[in-house]
Amino acid sequence: MKRNHAGAAAFVLASMLALSACGGGGSSGGGGASSDTVSVGLLAPLTGALAGVGTGYKLGLQAAFDEANAGGGVLNGKKLTITTVDESPTDSSVSTQAMRKFASGGSKIVVGAALSQDCIASAPVAQQLKILNISPGCGVAKLIGPNRLSKTFFSSAGNDAMQAYGLSKTLTEKFPNVTTLYSVNYDYVTGREVSGAIRKSFQETLKVGGNDYFVPLNAVDYGATVSALAAKATGTAATQGLILTNYGSGALAFLKQAGQAGLLDRFAFIGTAYQFYAPAVAFKGASPKVWDAYVYVHHDIHDNAANTKFVAEYRKLSSGAYPNDWGFSGYITGLAIVQALKKANSDDVTALNTALEGMTIDGPTGSFTIDANTHHFQMPEVVGEIGGDPAATEGVKLYDSEVIPGAEANSKPLG
Repeated sequence: MKRNHAGAAAFVLASMLALSACGGGGSSGGGGASSDTVSVGLLAPLTGALAGVGTGYKLGLQAAFDEANAGGGVLNGKKLTITTVDESPTDSSVSTQAMRKFASGGSKIVVGAALSQDCIASAPVAQQLKILNISPGCGVAKLIGPNRLSKTFFSSAGNDAMQAYGLSKTLTEKFPNVTTLYSVNYDYVTGREVSGAIRKSFQETLKVGGNDYFVPLNAVDYGATVSALAAKATGTAATQGLILTNYGSGALAFLKQAGQAGLLDRFAFIGTAYQFYAPAVAFKGASPKVWDAYVYVHHDIHDNAANTKFVAEYRKLSSGAYPNDWGFSGYITGLAIVQALKKANSDDVTALNTALEGMTIDGPTGSFTIDANTHHFQMPEVVGEIGGDPAATEGVKLYDSEVIPGAEANSKPLG
């Protein structure tokens, strides 16, 4: 197969532009705490191929803080502000240094990191510095299991158990004839853990065979992976499934290249974990249909007042763009911070820990609790089939969906 390196780079660039749309509003950026503010640190990728992740977190967090600030603020009228550090996908020392920078600047609460290897490195440092650390992206066993690395770490992310359960429950019921499952994954802690959990969950129901393929976090050219899949996936479409955990620009680049090679028609379904909405938007109405499992998936799934409010606030900050999973994760993290500060009436990390443990949050996808033992947000698992439609909002149509209650989705613990 002919490889199109320039085309692959263009696809990733298009994704970066689509994922990184960022509006004004609020008070974010540099600067530390002052007597009339509560400075919250944000550690997330804000540039490069993963910029859409950090941008979503930032906009969602800002939306929650703007609501609180408009309602009188926290801690006797203080306004919430955001200070940012750009996370590196290749150097975890940036994350540990960031925790020290936030502490020296007066931030006692840090949102992030986004990538598991960075959370694993920086969460113990945050605990040493007496920082409350909530990550919208990290949900691996080392961080939310019974022997987690830090007692001041909370996860507002979906985890591999939820993704495995949601995808397998939905897709095995809808596609019972699949006997072979393939997956394409980023080669890092979460990519390995998620792909393994998904395969195990599918095997329990359908006894599937197949192969898992791993690529670097900064992968641009998927030619070798597409060629390997083309050589292996030679069965009938009704018997083959494909799962992607290479989110954002990676999923976009792979699907573009696999589509050009005619590979996508060989599968009964394409499933993704970790947010497909933004890549679907980047297809400009021509996205293939994909079953996405995470914590929000599509704004039309959630018909309630809390979601209507969230969508409106988010669009004010994003120049009209609709929220995706990353925006939702940032938003509920912000809601939790605001609620904890009001409940504790203090920014002391011990008091905030106590306030968060067992807390119930009413969010855009419904009410859920924060597990007091694992510090994990027990959110519902959302599974939806979305795909391109030029007539739909942002060119993305919702075709089908399921919302699995948090207690059920988190019924199989990690580790």
